[in-house]
Amino acid sequence: QQTMEIDDGKSEIIIVRNEESLRIVPEFIFKELTKGTPNAKFLGWSEFLTLCQWARVKNEQAAHKLWEDADLDGSGTLSKEEFSKFCRRKEVWRDIQAIAKKLKTDAFNLQKNVSLHLFHFLDKNGDKALDFREFQILCKAAGETSERNVKKIWSNACLEELNGTLNTEAFFKFATNPKVWPTIIKIHRSLLQLTNRQSKSKVEKVATSLFKRCDGSGKGDKKDDKVVQFDEFFNMCKQIGMEKEKCEELFKEFDTNNDKALSRDEFRIFIARKKFWPYLVQLEARVSGKGYIVD
Repeated sequence: QQTMEIDDGKSEIIIVRNEESLRIVPEFIFKELTKGTPNAKFLGWSEFLTLCQWARVKNEQAAHKLWEDADLDGSGTLSKEEFSKFCRRKEVWRDIQAIAKKLKTDAFNLQKNVSLHLFHFLDKNGDKALDFREFQILCKAAGETSERNVKKIWSNACLEELNGTLNTEAFFKFATNPKVWPTIIKIHRSLLQLTNRQSKSKVEKVATSLFKRCDGSGKGDKKDDKVVQFDEFFNMCKQIGMEKEKCEELFKEFDTNNDKALSRDEFRIFIARKKFWPYLVQLEARVSGKGYIVD
């Protein structure tokens, strides 16, 4: 496997043969690395290290050499232009292309989706960070009940996190570790089996609870108008990681009478959709303060 290596810090920019690819690929990877920061204009060391880990750079020292070489103005960050120039270097480009391809593969997307689903499942207070108590739930599901051992696992997972919590990126690194991933995927399958169980009464219960929380949650929307407007619908859906464009598409689909609002019946039909049910039932448990034990 080829790894990203620097010869003398004066590497040539790859000869442009496909200008479209040379523009789009670095932009795509930059967005993937800065997903937690909307409209990011600079790349930090931690994001660059993630890139090096994806490329299987042999150690952090080698990764830091690449970082120093890529940081042309010595600012301690990489602008989009600096990152693009780095990606286009002939000894790096093959790896960059391979990473872009991997990011789009089903296997990698499975890891992203599973880790994100589990993260939301564990993030009981919805603060987008896992503390030790929340992490302990995962370890218990894996059969690890010794607090001493759990603390050891937690320490390893939080090795690079100065604030003592795990954000989505840090949890992804932990969950996709080759030694951990087989257990993570088993726990996720068990979770899906539980949350996929539907009954008419359970759908009614979850739909009623979420409808009440949605009604009046949108900007400028009237409280208790007995319908869910788009802003209210989007406020709910973005909590399970759904993009606005997808929300708009679904809202139109379930707004069967085209009145630009979802009635209780229309909303309940959406909640019952099997594709979204596992995520919505956990969301309802979280926002209602019931924790994450599925009935």
